[in-house]
Amino acid sequence: MTLVAMAVQSLGAEDQERFSGAPGALSLEFIFAALVFAPLLESLAVLGVVWLLARQGRRRWPVWSTALVCAALAIPLHGLSAYSVLVAPFFALMAAIQHNWMDRGQGKVGFWLNVSIHFAANSLGVLATAVLGP
Repeated sequence: MTLVAMAVQSLGAEDQERFSGAPGALSLEFIFAALVFAPLLESLAVLGVVWLLARQGRRRWPVWSTALVCAALAIPLHGLSAYSVLVAPFFALMAAIQHNWMDRGQGKVGFWLNVSIHFAANSLGVLATAVLGP
């Protein structure tokens, strides 16, 4: 984790601005997007990708490959920045959670669990920005 922190610190301010997850001023729009829009929409996207890869057709993809695809798809969606790579492990985890709950026949539980985890993670970022500043 220290290597990730060092890599982030080495990136310039211009690169930070191109990352969609970078907190700016805490406006109501930013807070709504971070706490409502992103968890719902991005968890729905993960659900769709997992459903397409792990539930359709004869060849069902294993958990690890589904997680890698979701992680890879999440990177460009979070901006053209080196920071965008930081979201990959989180989206891989969300895909693995969704995949396992779908295997149990409870895909809705996986979806709402991902929404909750995403909300909690973004809440920490919003709270840290409110306390420490952008």
